[in-house]
Amino acid sequence: GMPVYGVAWPEGDVVYMCGGGGMGIKNRLVCAESRKGQLTDQVAEFQMGNDCPMRLALSPNGKSVVFAMSDGIRRVDQDTKGRTPKFNEVSGDLAAKVSAIKGEVKALAFTPDGAHLALGFASGELRVVEWPSLKPKFLLSGATQLPDAVRDVDFSVQPDAPGRVLGVTVDDGTCELWDWDKTELLCRLSPGKLRQKMERNVLVSRGGDTLVQQLPRGVERVQLSKLRFARDGSGDLLTLANSPVAGGQLARWGGAALLGTPAGPALPPLLSCR
Repeated sequence: GMPVYGVAWPEGDVVYMCGGGGMGIKNRLVCAESRKGQLTDQVAEFQMGNDCPMRLALSPNGKSVVFAMSDGIRRVDQDTKGRTPKFNEVSGDLAAKVSAIKGEVKALAFTPDGAHLALGFASGELRVVEWPSLKPKFLLSGATQLPDAVRDVDFSVQPDAPGRVLGVTVDDGTCELWDWDKTELLCRLSPGKLRQKMERNVLVSRGGDTLVQQLPRGVERVQLSKLRFARDGSGDLLTLANSPVAGGQLARWGGAALLGTPAGPALPPLLSCR
């Protein structure tokens, strides 16, 4: 067994998990199969030596697995021709490009077409790079970096503009949505502050405009920790709102992936929180 820090489950039966921790626990990637709602014993693994992988992302074409590490990223390519995957770490020029990325990576995600990869760092830096060249395309760093460590990232999945919007949550409990191609902040979701008597609210803001969204009774002092864009074509954003009283609440924000377009809302309204 091992502590599991990252999971990916693409279409099909194979589930990818990474974790470890040392002290006799192997740092590794493990694959298992889902059968009748239960996971089998591992069917494949890739051992990662002294480095513990904290997150993973599987490229949409299924050929590569990328890991968030304490100092950069690692990439392994997989052969899925057989019944179970087989893994090989990249070498040569590819390995040099991967090792050139430095800093503790906390979150990562691919665009739906697999052409770009987002990397969120403990420093608050946020990058989007081309895949597989790792050529920089978007960067928030230094004076422009996020106010705290990155917790989670995801790209929108709208069919007419897949991946146009990049969502990110950070350790201070806020969520930001960016048009990364234009380096434009589309909106920020900020939990209301106790001292302002707004602990049951989330403030959705863009420029000088602010939409105050009240949370259900008992849901207060939330932190927006995880996010995913809905895969149902709505363009909605799903965030996990953690409350010290009510626990985890799933909040849905309307049309967030359509911000900045003629069909989109000025600010995404809160549709539900439960």
